[in-house]
Amino acid sequence: MSTPVDPLKIQHGGSHYKNLPIQPVEFGEANGLSMCQSSAVKYLTRYKSKDGRKDLLKARHFVELLKKLVFVDRIHPPAALMRIGTAFPITPELYCEKNRVGHKERAAIILVCRFSCEVHLDEAIFAIDELLAVTPDTPDYRDTVINVQQQVIYVAKNRLEDVVKTLAAYQTYPSLGPIAHNELTGSTRATLKAIEKLNGGIAQLIDGVSR
Repeated sequence: MSTPVDPLKIQHGGSHYKNLPIQPVEFGEANGLSMCQSSAVKYLTRYKSKDGRKDLLKARHFVELLKKLVFVDRIHPPAALMRIGTAFPITPELYCEKNRVGHKERAAIILVCRFSCEVHLDEAIFAIDELLAVTPDTPDYRDTVINVQQQVIYVAKNRLEDVVKTLAAYQTYPSLGPIAHNELTGSTRATLKAIEKLNGGIAQLIDGVSR
């Protein structure tokens, strides 16, 4: 019987979660955080290794949603999310330390997790705004690299598809012997398998960008 693979060691697209000593999903589940809290923590943790400014804007949005749902709409009673006097199985301070989170994002994460009033969430938003002020609004380098990789794969795929067409044309020649015919058939199959792998590579790159 094979040993089951730890799902925390699997990531479909990129490695910005599985390389962390404490993953956001571990932290959120252990501490019973709300979706808004967990999402803000996730985006603040990964923004340097994934989508930069876009992730910071997402984090800010989730803090704003948390503030509205708790203090305006009161969908959640404030006491249900405020961890006043309650121990964290994994403290936000330990989470930030283990994951080498920067000073400003650390402040925002702790405020989002330990808030006891509306002002704390305003302070978290202010910390994120300070990060946004120094994070350039330019195309993400990682996305640029992935786009180039995609183009290279598409070119290779197109070339291989041309090879398949050429091989198919040769196979129709009446003077072609059985040995040559078998070799061409084998080459065609190998080329089709290569195209299939390239299609898989394109799908992985797209998945890495979207996650």
